[in-house]
Amino acid sequence: MDRLYLLLIGLIILLLTVPFFLIFCFKLFMFINKRRRFPKYSFIASLTGIIALFLIFVYSQYFFTFDKLQGELLEGPVISNNDKYIANAYYETYE
Repeated sequence: MDRLYLLLIGLIILLLTVPFFLIFCFKLFMFINKRRRFPKYSFIASLTGIIALFLIFVYSQYFFTFDKLQGELLEGPVISNNDKYIANAYYETYE
């Protein structure tokens, strides 16, 4: 369920970033052609959205918690030498 919220936030950021990026591209074209003022606010808004989307992608791909793991217990619990920690091995098929 947390991943669903993360994808929803990413979609909202994407929908907000695309118009800002298109406006920035148009204003950049006008800047290059007619030597108008550089569109720094559109650039900042587009860059912020792109960075936010990149961070959401990195977080969803490379940070994983085992709280939501659903699989079959592959091997029984392994207890550490000082009886402080317990480890379980799970097997999950990818479909």
